Amino acid sequence: MLLMMQMGLRIGEVCGLQWGDFDLQNGVLSVRRTVKRIYMEPGKTTLVTQSPKTQSSERDIPIPTGLLSLLEEEYVGQSNEVWFLSDTNLRPVEPRCYYKSLQGYLMDSNNIEEELQKYLWLIMNDDIFRNSLSENSKKIISNYTFSNMAKAFRWA
Repeated sequence: MLLMMQMGLRIGEVCGLQWGDFDLQNGVLSVRRTVKRIYMEPGKTTLVTQSPKTQSSERDIPIPTGLLSLLEEEYVGQSNEVWFLSDTNLRPVEPRCYYKSLQGYLMDSNNIEEELQKYLWLIMNDDIFRNSLSENSKKIISNYTFSNMAKAFRWA
């Protein structure tokens, strides 16, 4: 979910990621494929992995520092051919299944709050993102994150 929120990836692009798409040394993610289900004939569909719709959709994106450290922890011992979400080299996660799992996870309001908190924390701890924010936005985010962290630790 953080990849979609922080890096602007579409759900099919996240499903199409393999560990080999992550250049963790240089902090760059290469988007080279997407996964989707296509119609074949009445009552029959198939899952396909293909290049993105347009040439501009194939892109290299800098990985935010906070997210990079999380990915480095997960990467240990992974083969480049392993699908990022499924942790296997057999097949990618299907977008509609991933979408349903995200929906179920976010239905719990505590999870929405937790994910927003993680996202804001990553923004405030990443120089590139933090420097792109206005002073007013920084103040709002800092107040929000501190307030919620204080509540979590019963300081408020």
